[in-house]
Amino acid sequence: MSAISPVESRILQAQMLLEESSLDGWLLCSYKSRNDVFVHFFSPELPLNVEFPLYFWIPRSGSALLLIDERDFSFVECPIEVRAYSSWRKRNEFFESLLGSSIRIASEFSFKSFVPQISFLDAGLYTLVRSFGIEVVSSEDIVSELLQTWTQTHLKKHLFAASVLQRICSSLPKKISDGLSDGSLTETSIQSYLISVLNKYGCVTNVPPRVLVNEHSSYPFARSLDSMYVHWGDYLLVDLSCRKQEEDSPYATLSRSFFLGDNPPSELSNLFFLGKKTQNVALDFMRERRRDRHSCLGWEVDRVARDFISLADFGESFRSSLGYSLGTQSCVGLGPALDDFYCHETRTIVNRSGFCIGPALHVQDAWGIDTKTSIYLSNEGDLFLTTGEQTEIYTFTKDREIYIPLESSPVVSF
Repeated sequence: MSAISPVESRILQAQMLLEESSLDGWLLCSYKSRNDVFVHFFSPELPLNVEFPLYFWIPRSGSALLLIDERDFSFVECPIEVRAYSSWRKRNEFFESLLGSSIRIASEFSFKSFVPQISFLDAGLYTLVRSFGIEVVSSEDIVSELLQTWTQTHLKKHLFAASVLQRICSSLPKKISDGLSDGSLTETSIQSYLISVLNKYGCVTNVPPRVLVNEHSSYPFARSLDSMYVHWGDYLLVDLSCRKQEEDSPYATLSRSFFLGDNPPSELSNLFFLGKKTQNVALDFMRERRRDRHSCLGWEVDRVARDFISLADFGESFRSSLGYSLGTQSCVGLGPALDDFYCHETRTIVNRSGFCIGPALHVQDAWGIDTKTSIYLSNEGDLFLTTGEQTEIYTFTKDREIYIPLESSPVVSF
């Protein structure tokens, strides 16, 4: 008996999720690769580089079907059944035949566009499906379960990337001290060093390291562009992300704060401790929910953190989401974010998934802090901080080095 392909395996898993959700099927639609869910479902094993709209139907039971424009038909080789349509009328007839007995199906849209990341079904196709008397519900939780949960191999690759990031951060104070001796150290020179070390360890990133000095750190979307010089007495925020340079490897990410002196300003220390306390409040909320066997929605976790910061009168300093899921093709994955700011994240945070959690706080024209660390949520619902945590701002001087211990990767239950 020949082994089934990864795409066929995902179809079987999807059908199990449809059964659990009492849905009759799942309709995925794509045009010029504009549906990230569609792309992730077939890639990297089976990239579908086609010019015209295509549709993928997964019934709760029975055979899945790929419906494709006849002009693209000769360019597609697929382990599942493929049918070609020749006109819009033929396409609609196929839809009516395929979906005619369905009552509720899933597709990629978000109620009131709360989560734009999952909103790919266009209004015209939605109205066409509704004209058959079919209810359409969001596929958001199916996507999280199917495409964002990690295997044991994913977890091992993530832990490798996490250990690389921690190792780099532990060596960074010495690199900074050595570079300050001749007065040539800049944001971009540190950034270049970080990129070279990532490559040395066999890691890549689609997000260049951010190295931000003093007031540069106070802007939420700042990059290492102006190349400010670094001196003793400066504050330095470093933000790093990477994945192992192998296919289907999840990212890891972290942020670290350094003060190049004995005592950081009290306002800066207080801002950091507020961020760290907020992170702990959010993690405690998630643990409590898991303890009571309740699920967590992404917006709920962000809202707990946001309300806590507002109580400290720093609500205006929290101008980002609390966190996001970790992907394999990019640092930001398709899974649920911890967000009630940019979007109202209605998806459930599922077991066996990875994400990061902050917050980042910015006081304009002063400084910013970021307590971001990577998290793995195990199959048993336990939370593991895979890139460790920073409990205070790291300080060091010309005469006093700092030792940042390497946190060994925890034994994570799968």
